[in-house]
Amino acid sequence: GKNHAESDIQISRHLARNWQVGAWLDDAGSRSSGRYQAGGALYLYDLTTLNDIFYLSMGGDVEFNQHNDGNQNKSLYYSIPFGFWSLNLYGSQSEYRQQFNGRYSTIEYKSKNDYASATLTRLISHTRQQKTTIDARIAKSTSHYYFGGSELSVMRKQNPAWDITAHHQRYFTHTIVDASLGVQRSLPWLSSMPTPEEKAGLYSKLSRIIHADLQALMKFESTGDKFSYAPHINIQISPDILSADNQFNIGNRWTVRGFDGERTFSGNQGWYWRNDFIWDMPAPERQLYLGIDVRRITGTEQYGNGKVMSGATVGIRGSIISTQYDLFIGTPLIKPNGFHTDPANLGFSLQWRY
Repeated sequence: GKNHAESDIQISRHLARNWQVGAWLDDAGSRSSGRYQAGGALYLYDLTTLNDIFYLSMGGDVEFNQHNDGNQNKSLYYSIPFGFWSLNLYGSQSEYRQQFNGRYSTIEYKSKNDYASATLTRLISHTRQQKTTIDARIAKSTSHYYFGGSELSVMRKQNPAWDITAHHQRYFTHTIVDASLGVQRSLPWLSSMPTPEEKAGLYSKLSRIIHADLQALMKFESTGDKFSYAPHINIQISPDILSADNQFNIGNRWTVRGFDGERTFSGNQGWYWRNDFIWDMPAPERQLYLGIDVRRITGTEQYGNGKVMSGATVGIRGSIISTQYDLFIGTPLIKPNGFHTDPANLGFSLQWRY
């Protein structure tokens, strides 16, 4: 370097190959549109020699005995950095189909959902101990519903919004903390036309949301780092009546584990607290874990006798032959009155990448 105690560092990058392929299989779907889900993805790296990333993915149900019911989805993603900035573009489409048997004929119910977003990220600070970024995102989701081939126009939905979120990662000797805090607001001018729900005043046209997320991984030094604890806390606050797309939902494996995911309920505000107690087993790349989750919904009268859900799960996860796996069994601990779910729920997830 030009000054004392400074050094100039030259980095030469070399990729063994600038592509990857991946596939997945799990049972995270619903019984009505296909419990078993599968898909594949193609990843391309450094296409422009500017360290950009592109991927394309497609998936859907794989229950071939349900010829008339099911779902399909596809997505595109592109990210390119420039200096301390990066631009991320994402788009997805999904479709769900379900057949209803009438007295004389069968009628199809179908929903189509589109989502697109553009996110600009700025690196604020990055050292050996921490990293701070800010995201500015604009996004829009659109949903259409059809019954017997005719659109149910009263159910049409549009949800354009902007979001600004600050992210901070902090690295300690035996702990990693990842936190974020953001604000979201709807953008009515980005809608092609007011939806029937909006015209009827069923939700706020200028809805506001504050969201926060905190995750950590804490290893216990006294156990030789074999045992660790991973909490995850997520909070959503809003003074407004939100559309269904923006509401806080609970009842699936990504919120409160232990439930079958067939039924969920939602509200304008809420929080969840997930806890993983992890044991790194003697076998390489294998973990046994116990999960205990709790979640609460506020701002809704649905299931007014109880808005708290809690569940527990035990499972084993790891990696073998380029495949990550997760096998688990869970059970509900606390659920609202009248909320029906299976008493024991098995699940699995397989993800392969080459």
